[in-house]
Amino acid sequence: MKSARWLDREGNEFDLVAELRKASARGLIDRLIWIKRKGGAPLALRLVAAKKPAQAAAEARRKARRDAQRGGHQISKQTLDAADWVILVTSLKQKDFATADVLALYRLRWRIEPGSSG
Repeated sequence: MKSARWLDREGNEFDLVAELRKASARGLIDRLIWIKRKGGAPLALRLVAAKKPAQAAAEARRKARRDAQRGGHQISKQTLDAADWVILVTSLKQKDFATADVLALYRLRWRIEPGSSG
């Protein structure tokens, strides 16, 4: 997430973690975002994020803490906040694929791909 320059509709920087925090009670985000590209117009994409169940979120935070410790750096509050979510960026259009369908497609993909989890 750090390397991507995320933009809103007006071309302003989009703060993913702030958006996740705002949507915490609802537990779901489905909106358009733009990714800034070198030498090209921003790429319009769709952000779909769903809050993980409590046990999965706790495991993701534990893994993030362990990875930070192994890497010898402090884990940020933003990383811990993001660990509570499944975050997808897709080109699938809202008019063609409902939010639940996007999440189901990616869950299916995770089951099929070797070495992946989700």
